[in-house]
Amino acid sequence: MNRIEDLLRETLAAEPARGVDAATMTGRVRDGVRRRRAARVRAVTVATVAAVVVAIAVGAVRLREVPPDPAPSPTGLHGIDTTPWPDQARHLAVGGRTAYAVVVDRYGCGCSVLHRYRDGAWRQVHTFAAPDVLSIGAADDGRALWAVEDTGLVASADGGEHWTPVELPGRASPPASPPVVIVHGDAAWVSDGDLVWRVAAGGSRGVPVTVPVDRPDLLSVGDALVAVPAEGEGEAWVSTDDGADWTPLAGPCAPTASAGDHAYGLCSDTVFRWTPDGTTTAIGEAPEPGLTLLPLAEGRVALLGADSDGWVLADDGSLGETRGLPYAGLTDAVRIGKVTFQGTLEGVYRTTDGAHWEATDPKVPGAGLY
Repeated sequence: MNRIEDLLRETLAAEPARGVDAATMTGRVRDGVRRRRAARVRAVTVATVAAVVVAIAVGAVRLREVPPDPAPSPTGLHGIDTTPWPDQARHLAVGGRTAYAVVVDRYGCGCSVLHRYRDGAWRQVHTFAAPDVLSIGAADDGRALWAVEDTGLVASADGGEHWTPVELPGRASPPASPPVVIVHGDAAWVSDGDLVWRVAAGGSRGVPVTVPVDRPDLLSVGDALVAVPAEGEGEAWVSTDDGADWTPLAGPCAPTASAGDHAYGLCSDTVFRWTPDGTTTAIGEAPEPGLTLLPLAEGRVALLGADSDGWVLADDGSLGETRGLPYAGLTDAVRIGKVTFQGTLEGVYRTTDGAHWEATDPKVPGAGLY
């Protein structure tokens, strides 16, 4: 700018008839440059904010309601795909537009702490007296919750703020194993490896449900409930009327996991996919026996070995490597949009493609893409 000012002064000095002295003119020029620079900064800032809003709207994931400005993400839970989860959270649940995470006995309190993600941030909402909450489930309204403590099942109707015990009539005392809870429809379904109960939202007592499977585990597959043998041997059964009627689920073996409208199982060396209408599809071969199957977002399936390495099987049958997920102590997985979040004994990890996992908590050793 100094060189330009010198040239202006020389020009104005040579043409005094213009009636404007050099100092005044150069001052005006300098002010004009400042205004244009400020305008460019404002334009860049507005464009950057707009780009961020667009990126959030496209890349964020389902659940949360956001204010009108910026516009709500069509898939909800705005920002959870980039926000750190609570330190060393172990059990995960998603209901409607709210996510939950349980940190188990990390604070030296002999307790478990529930955190809730809503409105773009995590907040601690409840402390369980139990040192180890074993599982948690959330209804689609995001307010009805169920959790398994070492003493049994408890329920909340207000997003985890307050909890009451749920009676499971007929349950053996002492029970053979802790109950496991899944959410299907607007109710919790509880199995203790012997009996099954249905617990309505807001209810304090489970209703026993007859299931044609010995020692059943339960899967929610779209609008259908699937009962599978806990030991993995035997026939699976499916119900589309809340357990009133059951029909055999066709296929070479029973599925072991579910994601959205599909169930998955590893039969010998072949990965199969089921739909509630009875369609069974072989989607690929496992590279070695004894792998653990983990459904991912967008139809992918992780096949995990004895350590953190393994394979990811795409919907078209192609096979690639997956790395970075601590294998020991896998707990709950939730899929939000294109992101799969997996709880482990070391905290929560996430992936978008199944090939690379990163820790959601930057304090977890080795956090970052592998």
